[in-house]
Amino acid sequence: MVHEKKLDREVLLPSLLEDDEEEPGENVQLVERRMKQNIQNSELALMHRGLGPKGTKALAVSLVTNTSIRRLNLQDNWMEGMGGAAVAKMLKENRHITEVDLSDNNLGDFGARAISAMLKVNTTLVRLHLSGNRLTDQSAECLGPALVTNSTLQHLDLSHNALGDHA
Repeated sequence: MVHEKKLDREVLLPSLLEDDEEEPGENVQLVERRMKQNIQNSELALMHRGLGPKGTKALAVSLVTNTSIRRLNLQDNWMEGMGGAAVAKMLKENRHITEVDLSDNNLGDFGARAISAMLKVNTTLVRLHLSGNRLTDQSAECLGPALVTNSTLQHLDLSHNALGDHA
């Protein structure tokens, strides 16, 4: 399908623009370039780009129907819980991505709840990196049942979080 092979400017650009911006910023242009370069590749790597929750949501929307990307690396993008929830929502529908790195994004308990809901229905994700996301024991309580349900996830990185001895 042609739709899967092009970047949807109408979805991505307005979502990444700040309220007072009329022209795409540096991050928008970077995402566009990377999407165009990687549209036929199996990996999309956008680490340390400061996408924030809004930019992450726009990117996630554009990846819902993508069938090429297998590995998605969004490490250190300040996405917070809202951005993590957007990625989780995308992963509920995208059945092609097998590895995701969301390390160092301050997802917190809100993001962990969204990730947990996704893990209950996703059957393709094999590796998930959630290191350094300020996850707490409450996050672990959400993730536990999801991990029991999910039979495809083989690797989950929860290092450098605020998980206690009972997690």
